[in-house]
Amino acid sequence: MNNDFNNAWSYGPDAQGGMYPPPIDTAALNLASALRKASTARTLGIIGIITSLLCCCLPPIGLTLGILAIVFACSANKRAGTKLAPAKTALVCGIIATVISAAWLIYMTVDFIIIWNNPAFWEEFYKTYEEAMQQYPVQ
Repeated sequence: MNNDFNNAWSYGPDAQGGMYPPPIDTAALNLASALRKASTARTLGIIGIITSLLCCCLPPIGLTLGILAIVFACSANKRAGTKLAPAKTALVCGIIATVISAAWLIYMTVDFIIIWNNPAFWEEFYKTYEEAMQQYPVQ
């Protein structure tokens, strides 16, 4: 009963005289888990940058993904106990996505407030609307 399969698992006898596997290396599991989390964070950061740069309705999504990328990257580094390369990339991408999204949201908010409170804009808007309605009457 001393073949290669049993030697691979032969860490020591248990109470019934059989063999039990070696103990699980928790440091390796933590590192693997941290690398998966860092890769997820990197993906979120990249998608966050892309959605931040797209049309005007996606910056809130980019902001959310950027914040998640930052949180996951910090969590991965903490779990690994060291600075992981994918986590560094995720942190940078998350910060970029957050800054771009926040800038877009601030710009859109200020622009909306300026337009909403500008009577000249609304006069021009209604004038253009009336001209369009006269040119293309509703039947």
